[in-house]
Amino acid sequence: TGNSLYAAGVNAGVNLEKYFKTPIPVSVGIGYSWIQLTLTQFEVEPINGPSVISTWNASQTLQNLTIALGTEYWLRLGIGYNFKWIGSTLAPFYPTDGIPAVEGKAIAHDYGITLDIPLIDIISRMKNQDIQFGRFTFPVADLSFSYTRNNIGDGIYYLTPANTQPFPREAVLGLSAVFGLRSQVDNRPWTLISFTWASEAEDNLVSISGVPTPLQGGDTAYTNVVSYKSGLGDIAPIDNLIFGRTNGNVDLRRGWQLQLAEFLYVRGGSFTGESSPDYSTLGLGLGLDGLVKILAAYDLVDIDRPGIYSFIVDHLDLQYDYSEYTGESYATGTNFQSLNLMI
Repeated sequence: TGNSLYAAGVNAGVNLEKYFKTPIPVSVGIGYSWIQLTLTQFEVEPINGPSVISTWNASQTLQNLTIALGTEYWLRLGIGYNFKWIGSTLAPFYPTDGIPAVEGKAIAHDYGITLDIPLIDIISRMKNQDIQFGRFTFPVADLSFSYTRNNIGDGIYYLTPANTQPFPREAVLGLSAVFGLRSQVDNRPWTLISFTWASEAEDNLVSISGVPTPLQGGDTAYTNVVSYKSGLGDIAPIDNLIFGRTNGNVDLRRGWQLQLAEFLYVRGGSFTGESSPDYSTLGLGLGLDGLVKILAAYDLVDIDRPGIYSFIVDHLDLQYDYSEYTGESYATGTNFQSLNLMI
């Protein structure tokens, strides 16, 4: 049988300013997710015959518990910490009597920080005057920076600690920009148009070197020693993020999105790096919330009165997304579709 991916999650957040007297707005959030990748079914056959005596599915499981803190005072700052519980089952047995299942379990964690600079809001506060085009149209211009450090932990092993493999510890640096126009319809905020551009550089911080040990008879044994790069590793912020050039050690991901009336989303992206073949993506999305706002703007539906339309705008959104690989990648033609209900 083929591979199967299962995922589920739940999250919640609260604005502490609503319940406590905080000097600046502070929000906290917590989330949990469970992901399992079930791999192709394997069959066990005896040496002297083609009959199948047993089957099993290898699997990889990941559980995440994330805690985040956000605040806003001219700038928007977010800090997050993620705990990971990792499980890996390669086989329910080992082909030697008395050896248990080939399983590995480990704990790791990530942390990160984001900084959002709302340029138009800052200028408006400095001038003590809103910047707007017409009566209900306002420009949007935001810059965002992010830094995360992922997979911090000793590693995972199967059968014995001597087989420990280090986690792929990573440094990830991101930059994005959003420009657009926002308005309102029946006192609800409405983004008329926006263009988002994002660039992300990722470096694997793990370095493995062999330390020689002389043996009797003139032979030499090598022991792997694991070390980690510090800071950003080999990431060059300007060269990688702005100009999109890689240096052979850094993976680059770049993407863009054009959004119209919160209804239509057109997206594109690309990957360049050493960890996998280069590829490009193209996709689109549709949002029910934006469609209702368009109808309300032309007085075709009423979202001022309680009813299904006001409920959709205030509490619910249904989004359809489609994307596919393009270019010369081996995955060209592979497509993805999703339907998301947000309440």
